[in-house]
Amino acid sequence: MAGGSAEEYTRHALGLIWVSLCWGATNPFIAHGASTLPARSSSSSPLWHVLRTALHWRYSLPLAVNLLGGSIAHLILLGRTDLSLAVPTTNALTLVFTLLAEKWVGRWLASEGEKEGEGVGRLWVGMGLVCLGVALILAAIGGFTLCHLGHIHCPFPQMRPTAYQSTSPPHGSPPSPV
Repeated sequence: MAGGSAEEYTRHALGLIWVSLCWGATNPFIAHGASTLPARSSSSSPLWHVLRTALHWRYSLPLAVNLLGGSIAHLILLGRTDLSLAVPTTNALTLVFTLLAEKWVGRWLASEGEKEGEGVGRLWVGMGLVCLGVALILAAIGGFTLCHLGHIHCPFPQMRPTAYQSTSPPHGSPPSPV
């Protein structure tokens, strides 16, 4: 995304959040749909089992949203976005959206050895820290640092606030060799 506009950066960041939402929000529904599939009998053909699975709406509908809304958009964004932004953002936020969707459908996860609901505080703190980390990644890659707040003295010239810079040379400068 180097050299892109701030608007383009915002579109890509929102696209990555959309991908994470599609993936994370559908994960619990795919798992629930898979658990409601009828058992496969040994006499049925594999083709019949695939067809029956595809027609089972509790499994196929969230899977379609996951694949069409998330995976295809992610593949498009991977071609336009830095991997250092796309991968950690989507993976971390997918975890957060999966946990929130699990909470919404009433299947809050408990750690091994804990009673249901005992580790909820730690999950909320963990999700908050994940969101903070994603915000720091988005801000750093977008060119925003703490020095942009204006109240912090920035000793590093490369971190001082500047306009969103393009990688093209200034007007009249010869192009740099590749």
